[in-house]
Amino acid sequence: MTDKQQQSLDTVKAFYAAKERRDLDATVRLFAEDIVYRFPLNACGDPAPWAVFDGKQATGEYQRGVLTRFSRIHMIDLEYTVSDDGDRVFVTSQGDYVQEDGQRPYHNVYVFRFEIEDRLIRRVDEYANPVTYARLAGLPIG
Repeated sequence: MTDKQQQSLDTVKAFYAAKERRDLDATVRLFAEDIVYRFPLNACGDPAPWAVFDGKQATGEYQRGVLTRFSRIHMIDLEYTVSDDGDRVFVTSQGDYVQEDGQRPYHNVYVFRFEIEDRLIRRVDEYANPVTYARLAGLPIG
């Protein structure tokens, strides 16, 4: 593995570690100012992304919401693939979350595509089953 590949991998691992310990500041420090965080899969089946957060502030507020909604955030079975040039890291995993009330578990499957530049996250595409989340959140499906 090249130095750049290792640095990109370390950035992504730091992202997951910061979220798991519920450290919003550490999470946001990993974001480039112009980060774009996308959810390409839509629960209604529409090909448009379900959500897009543009910029460090908007993405940080989204992450704050995640930390507020879940009392436990834990990713399991993480598998990492780093592109040859070290600019992209792909991650497959399963989420083992618990809602803020401590009562309801939330399990989903994920594929993440991270773009890394200068050890910062510039883009994230988070693919997860949107129906699983919509059911948890009481959002419309279809």
